[in-house]
Amino acid sequence: MQHIDISPPINVYATFGRLNYTPWHAIAEFVDNSTQSYFAAREAVGVDTFPELRVHIRHQGGSLTVRDNAAGMRAEDLARALRLSTPPADTSGRSEFGMGLKTAACWFGKLWTISTTQAGERWRHTVVFDVDAIADGASNTIEMLREPALEEEHGTVLTIERLARPIAGRQVDKTKRLLAGIYRHDLGRGDVVITWNGESLRHEPPQLMQWEVDGVVLDCRVPIDLEVEDPHTGEDHRVTGWVGSLAKMSEQEAGFALFRRGRMIIGGPGHNWRVKDVVGSLNSHSGKRLVGELHMDDFPVNFTKDGFAWDGGLHDQLIDAMSQAVEEVRRFADNARVSKAQIEPQDFVRAVDEVQKGLDHPTYRDAVSGAQTHSQHEVLPIDVGDSAPVRRREVPQELKVPLGEDYLRARLELVDGGPQQSWLSVAEDEDDRFAFVVSLNTGNRFVSKHLDDETERTLVAKFALAVACAEAQARAVFGDEVPPDELREFLNLTLDHSAT
Repeated sequence: MQHIDISPPINVYATFGRLNYTPWHAIAEFVDNSTQSYFAAREAVGVDTFPELRVHIRHQGGSLTVRDNAAGMRAEDLARALRLSTPPADTSGRSEFGMGLKTAACWFGKLWTISTTQAGERWRHTVVFDVDAIADGASNTIEMLREPALEEEHGTVLTIERLARPIAGRQVDKTKRLLAGIYRHDLGRGDVVITWNGESLRHEPPQLMQWEVDGVVLDCRVPIDLEVEDPHTGEDHRVTGWVGSLAKMSEQEAGFALFRRGRMIIGGPGHNWRVKDVVGSLNSHSGKRLVGELHMDDFPVNFTKDGFAWDGGLHDQLIDAMSQAVEEVRRFADNARVSKAQIEPQDFVRAVDEVQKGLDHPTYRDAVSGAQTHSQHEVLPIDVGDSAPVRRREVPQELKVPLGEDYLRARLELVDGGPQQSWLSVAEDEDDRFAFVVSLNTGNRFVSKHLDDETERTLVAKFALAVACAEAQARAVFGDEVPPDELREFLNLTLDHSAT
């Protein structure tokens, strides 16, 4: 009988650089090891010995360093951690497959060094892992250096150099934000501190709508506790957590963060589990409001821990169960509307800013230059509707509208008018013929339906400002007899230059 050697070749480490990691999930592999070491040690010897875990992440100068004050590793534990698919004796925690350290470190860079000291020992053990040298060589062994350590020393330091995956630009903030989300419960307890280049990571919980329960006004938040059966294995899997409704609609923040053993597997801004059959249409109020957390400790997970192994029908079962569990909150989120009191003038500053950027563009000024020479007609007011507004609130930002060598000035104000009143009015400032007031009726049936979502609110306000600017400029040029196509041309210029 012939025997086949199926042991992996040593150059397999070089292939880990092609794994589909993200920076935050790769770094989470290292933080998982730190937190698991801390939790296990604290359970074994008590909180007094390990009162707090500190994980310091430093990314600068072409290197990435992760340093912790957890329990550290003995020489035999370090040797096991460097061998492929050699899980720890206890796989009930966050260190489970015996792969994360190698795969994530090799994904990040070609040269990494790990140095560790077991609590209570007087020796520090260090290994240098050169991926290219190992792949090119023929040896299956690497050297482990042993040197004396201070009596109080314990923990692990991982330094990765020759980075193949540097973190730069906007990805830095995104990585910090998602790491804070992954370990939000550890950070929230206060016994785990994670820093990035000296800055402590923090997770901000979402603000929720309020509803009335038995005469008491509370945050809209309902607990979840259910079981789903895997149709492939017949095993039951428990799901706990909560579902709520966001105070402000947001496609980025809506959806569920999915946790396993206390750390997030799926979730974060723009990455939450947001399934149409659970939250409703993704463009609906419920699709942009439903938010929550699900804890799924006994669900199977993939070995990079950035997704669940639920393709055999388990995912579909979860969707069916969750669709029923969130029904009450989904119905509330779909029907609820934010009161006018929650919409503030400050919420419209973004619209003014974006329109101003367009008006300041040189090509816009060229397009309207000289227009004032055609007419000296003043901007005329337009009737707001059939009844006086209840309240007017001015947006704290003025708009400067180029007109020849001069400017018109526009102020946006919010009018709490009735649903039948006009959505928009433009009136000349009584004290300044080169200034006009743009009144947006937040009570109008059309406008009120688009105030909850920031993107929709900004779009409506930008369009209102563009209409007002176009009308003011057209009247200044043509007087009362404004050709429709000229009005549309001014409107097109403003909208085109204000597009972002």
